[in-house]
Amino acid sequence: NSTGSAPAGASYAYMILPGAGAADLDRAARRPPVDIVQNDTTLQAVRIPGAGVTQAVFYAPGTVSLGGETTLRADAPCLVIARRSGKSLSLTAAVPPELAQELTLTLKGRYTGAGVSYDAQSGTSAWKVPFSGGMYAGSSVTVELSAP
Repeated sequence: NSTGSAPAGASYAYMILPGAGAADLDRAARRPPVDIVQNDTTLQAVRIPGAGVTQAVFYAPGTVSLGGETTLRADAPCLVIARRSGKSLSLTAAVPPELAQELTLTLKGRYTGAGVSYDAQSGTSAWKVPFSGGMYAGSSVTVELSAP
């Protein structure tokens, strides 16, 4: 049963709108400021229409669409913000400090950037995210990518 007071296998979504008044809430209910890309037990992702921004929480390894044909694969649980501007793509990633400090993000397509490698056979670009430990564990790391 996915409805009622004890739903099973159901999902929901909510937004936090600081400082929103009644009219703002009504407008957001009619035209949400984000598109839900995926919302399940393995991945929660939203896209901000027109802004080129996708935000994703990976609870397990998985793949998310960044719009169009571009996909992003994470090989471990993490948080990712992808910002597209023309042929440029900025990726910001973080992992909880108690989890393994290794993460590779793989994009469909050819991209160049610091620490990014391209595999011509698979047609993908991979970024091994260089996380810090110690007092900086859990901090986010950003890479700026460009497509030829």
